[in-house]
Amino acid sequence: MLKPKKEIFKKEIKRDPFLETVDKIEASIEKNSKDYLKIFGGIVLFVIIISFLINSRNINKEIVSSSIGNALVALDKGDVDKAKFQFETLLDDNSGSAGIEVVHYYLGKISYERGDYKVAKEYLDTFLNSGFSVDLLTYGSTVMVSDILLKSENYLEALNIISEKIDKSNDNYLKQRLIIEKAKLLIESGENVSGLALLNELNQLENISSGLKSDVEEIIGKYQI
Repeated sequence: MLKPKKEIFKKEIKRDPFLETVDKIEASIEKNSKDYLKIFGGIVLFVIIISFLINSRNINKEIVSSSIGNALVALDKGDVDKAKFQFETLLDDNSGSAGIEVVHYYLGKISYERGDYKVAKEYLDTFLNSGFSVDLLTYGSTVMVSDILLKSENYLEALNIISEKIDKSNDNYLKQRLIIEKAKLLIESGENVSGLALLNELNQLENISSGLKSDVEEIIGKYQI
């Protein structure tokens, strides 16, 4: 089992798409509560994850109520080092247990934030391949992995993973978020025409939320000639 490095990495993160999107979601909750009711942030996400784990078959409920719960609370309070240590200990002691998949996600996210992209990708790939079904975590993992691939100049691979998750997404809001990420990736890679066409198509949908429509129009306005 991969042993993540213990030191804190201080590399500058040029683009942090997952955190940027989560920040936008959290900042818009009051303004667009109907649009964002199903988007999990902070303690709401904590409750949903714990609920999912408790209802999983063969889950070790003691792990859910103590170790994972404590780590998520520490992370929510901003104590990243404490959360990281608890997640690592939990993974070492319970590898293979039902519900442990969420630990790979959070260790991957922490590594990504610290610029340790190789470790982050290994954790996130493990999470994505596990079949764990909390849509926001799958969305976050997909965007972070695609960004890591893009940083390594693996453009086609980055595009493919986003396209794959768009096809498999069951959540309309997050599916549209992924379409926006795909369009941004196309634009960043010089394919402005294709990226803008995707955004214009998305902008014409009747079921697009006001928050997403605003984001789409902002990007179109920035790049359209």
